[in-house]
Amino acid sequence: MRAGRRAADSWRRSIPICAGAAALVWFLLRVLPKPSRASYPCQRAAFPMASAFVIWLVGAVSIRSLIGRFGSLFARHRTAAALGMVSALAVAVWTLGSFVSQGVADTQTKVTDFNFVPARPNAPVGVARGINPGRVVWARDPRATRWAGHLKQNSDQWWLDQNTDQAAVDAMLAATLTKLTGTATCEQAWQALFEYYNNRSRQLAKRGYRPGELVAVKINMNNATASAKTDNFIDTSPQMVLAMVRQLVNQAHVRPQDILVYDAKRYMMPYTLTKVWSEFKDVRFLQQEPPKPDQPKHPVYGDYSRLEGPQWVDGVSYSKGVYNDAKLIPKQVFDATYLVNLALLKAHSYPYNDLDGGDNGQTALTMTGKNHFGSIKGTPELHAAINTDQGGVKNAYSPMVDLAASPNLGAKTVLFVLDGLYCGRKWQSYPQHFPNFPFNNRAIPYESPEWPSSVLASMDGVALDSVGLDLLLAQTRNNNDELGRPRILIRANADDYLFEMAQPGNPPSGTVYKQAGKVVASLGVHERWENDATMRYSRNIDPVNGQGIELVYLPLGGAKDKPADLAFAASLAAPTPRAALAPETLPGRGLAQYDFFYAGESKEERMFIVRDGRVVWSYTHPGKGEISDAVRMSSGNILFAHQFGVTEISADKKVVWNLDAQPGTEIHTAQPIGTDRVMFIVNGDPAKLVVMNKVTGGVEREFVLPAGNPKSTHGQFRHARLTREGTVLVAHMDAGKVCEYDAAGKEVWSVAAANPWSAVQLENGNVLIVGGRQSVREVNRKGESVWEYTAADTPDYKLNSLQLAIRLPDGNTIVNSWFNLWDGTPDPGNAPVQAVEVTPGKKVVWALRSWTPPADLGPATIIQLLNEKDVPERVRFGDIQ
Repeated sequence: MRAGRRAADSWRRSIPICAGAAALVWFLLRVLPKPSRASYPCQRAAFPMASAFVIWLVGAVSIRSLIGRFGSLFARHRTAAALGMVSALAVAVWTLGSFVSQGVADTQTKVTDFNFVPARPNAPVGVARGINPGRVVWARDPRATRWAGHLKQNSDQWWLDQNTDQAAVDAMLAATLTKLTGTATCEQAWQALFEYYNNRSRQLAKRGYRPGELVAVKINMNNATASAKTDNFIDTSPQMVLAMVRQLVNQAHVRPQDILVYDAKRYMMPYTLTKVWSEFKDVRFLQQEPPKPDQPKHPVYGDYSRLEGPQWVDGVSYSKGVYNDAKLIPKQVFDATYLVNLALLKAHSYPYNDLDGGDNGQTALTMTGKNHFGSIKGTPELHAAINTDQGGVKNAYSPMVDLAASPNLGAKTVLFVLDGLYCGRKWQSYPQHFPNFPFNNRAIPYESPEWPSSVLASMDGVALDSVGLDLLLAQTRNNNDELGRPRILIRANADDYLFEMAQPGNPPSGTVYKQAGKVVASLGVHERWENDATMRYSRNIDPVNGQGIELVYLPLGGAKDKPADLAFAASLAAPTPRAALAPETLPGRGLAQYDFFYAGESKEERMFIVRDGRVVWSYTHPGKGEISDAVRMSSGNILFAHQFGVTEISADKKVVWNLDAQPGTEIHTAQPIGTDRVMFIVNGDPAKLVVMNKVTGGVEREFVLPAGNPKSTHGQFRHARLTREGTVLVAHMDAGKVCEYDAAGKEVWSVAAANPWSAVQLENGNVLIVGGRQSVREVNRKGESVWEYTAADTPDYKLNSLQLAIRLPDGNTIVNSWFNLWDGTPDPGNAPVQAVEVTPGKKVVWALRSWTPPADLGPATIIQLLNEKDVPERVRFGDIQ
C-alpha cells in the first residue's frame, strides 16, 4: 500500500515537471521557426510553464542529482522519464542555442528604425492608372463614427451599429465611386469600372459584369484570430463590408451568389456574417478554415453552406526567393473574375506596446499592398522579406509587387478602397484619433467620439497607398501622448514597396519582376504630396500636364469645420498656373555651342555625337538597362556601362567587346585604360572594383569596395574616375561619401558627400562632386568646400536631378540636369533644360534644350566635349596604363 502511495506521489510530483517540459518543447517547436509566434495566445500561456521548468532545471543541485532523479523516474515511469530526457535535451539545445546565442543577439539586436524619411514632393514615379489616371477620392463625414472610446469595455465596441452610422458609410462609399469615375450615378460608376478593367486586362471592349462571374472582396480581419471577437482591435468594419455588398448587388447588379467576401488567414466575425446575410442571404464568405461550431449558422438556410474554408491551389509566382505555401491561394479566389481590394487605412508597426500589446510589427503599412498577405496560405514565409530588420532593407525586393501583379490575384482588381472610419497605428491596434488637419480630432482624453471617419478609393492601388502613407505620416507631427511619445510612428522604408510597384520593370532594388514570363508593367503611380498643409499632388497643381496623383476631397454631412473643409476641397480642385521650367530664350548658341558626345539614363539606351549644331551620329543599344556612364575614345570607339554590362562599339556601330554583368549584380561606370584595358565597378554583394584586359579577358586588378547596403545593388555606385596620380575616385552613393583608393584598394582620402553621383579630379587637384541630386561642390584635399553651385543659384532654371559635371579650362562648369522619362514625357512647350554652363560667379552662359526631332537628345547624364587632342584613355591605375 505504501508502495502504491509512493508511486502515486511520484506521479503527482512528476506531473508539473512533465507539463513544464511539454510546454517547453511546444514553445520551441512553434516559436523557433517563427519568432513572432511568441505573441500568440497559446504561446503566452505556454511560456510561463516552460520558464518555470527551466528555472527548476537550472536550480537542480548538480548534474548527478539530476541524473539520479531522472533515473529514479525512469525506473518507475519509463514514459514520463523518456519525456523528461527529451525535454532535457531540448533544454540543452535551447540553453546553448537560444539562451546563449539569442541572449548575445538580444544585446546586439538592431534597433528598429521608425524615422521614415519621405521622398521628394511632387516627383511622381510610375504610370498612373484609372479612368481618371491617378485619381484618389477621399470622402469624410464625422457623423459616421461616434464610438465613445472605451477601449477596454467589451460591451461597447467600435464596430457595433450603435457606434457607426450605416447610412453615412453608404453615402461616403457612393460619393467616392461617382467622383472616382466621373459618372452621375453609382450604377454608371460600376459599369465604367468593369468596362475599364475588361478592356484593359481582358481585351473585351465595352464589357461589364455578367452573371456567373465571381467578384471576390478581400477584407482585412487581421485581429480576428478566433471565431468570436469582443476586443476593440481594428479590422475592416462590418458597416463598410455591408456598404460594399450593397453597392455590388444594388448598383453593379452582381448576383449575391457571385460575391465572395474573404480573408483566408483569419475568421469571419459573427457580426459581419449576420449583418450581410440579413439582407443578402446568398453572399459567400471564406475564412482560414471550415466553420467552427460556435460560429453562427446561416439565419435562412440554417447551415454553414455559405461560410467556407479555403481550397488551396498554386496561384502566385514570385520573382525572387523560394517559397512553398506562399504560392498557394484559395481556389475560390483563383476562380474569381474580379477582385475588390477593401483594405484598412492603418500603419503596421509601433514601438510602444504597453497599450496595444503584441509585438511591434514587421513593416510600415497595412493598406492595399499588404492586404494580400491574407490571400495566401504561407504568409509567414514572406515576413522576413518585408521586415526592415531582416530582408526589408532599403531598396529591397518586395513580394507585395508579385502579389499585386499576379494574374490570379491582384491583377484582377477593379477597385481599391481604404476603410478609414477607425484607423490604427499597428497591426494590433485600438482606433486612433487624428488630431491634425483636416481631421482635428480630440486626442486627449482617449475617450473621445471623434475619429478619422473617412473612406478613400482609387483605381490605382499605388496612388491610394501613397495618399494613405501621407495621411498617416501627417498625423505623426505634434501628436504626443502623456509620456511625450508620438502616438503614431512610421517605420523606415515605408514607401519602398510603392517605388517597386510603380516601376517594376526598373525598380530601385534591381529585381526583374515577372509574371507569366513577362516583365511586369507599372502597377500605378507613387508620389509624395506637396506638404501637409496643402496636400496637393502633381495633377492638383497642373491638371493638364501633371503625371502623378490627383487627390479629390469630399467633405460630407456635418463636417466639424465646414467652411475650412470646403475651402480645403476647393484648393485641391483649383489648378496652379504652370511655372516655366526655363527662360523662353536661352543664352548661348544651343547645339552649336560645342561639339560633344552625349548620353543619358532613359527608357531607351541612346547616345549621340553633335557637331556644328547637328546630330552627326546616334546609336540605340538593343538591351535593357540604363546608360549611366559612357566615353568616346580617341579611336572613335564608344565604351559605355549600361547597368547590366559594359560594351564597346566602333564608330560604325559594331560591338568590338562586351561583358555581361553576373546575375544579381549591376555595372554603372566604366573607364578605358589604354586601348586594351577597362576599369569598372560591379555593384553587388560584395561590390568590387575590377580592371580587366579586354584582349585576354583576364582580371588584372580587383578589390572589394565597402557598400552602405550590400544587399541593395542598384543604389551602391554610379560613377568612378581615375586620377593623374594613378588612384581612383569612387562616389559611394549609398554610403554618403567620396573615397580615393590606391591600386591595392587602400583608402587614401575621403570626404563626406550627400548621395554622391560622381566625383572627378580637377587640374588644380581639387575634386568636383555632384551630390544630393541638387548640388555641385568643389572640395580641396582638406575636405573644405571652395566652390558650390545649387539649383537655387539659378532659380529661373528648374533643374531636376544633377548627375555629372565638367570643369572647362576657363573656369566655367557644365552641369547636366537629368529628366526621368520613366515618370512621364516633357512638355514640348515647357521643357526643362538638359544642361547649363555656369561661370564661377554662377551666371548661366549656355543652356541646352533639345527635346524634339531631328535632335531629340533625351535626358542628360554624360556630356563629353570633343577635342581632337583629348585622349581619355591616357590614364593609369598604379602600374597599369
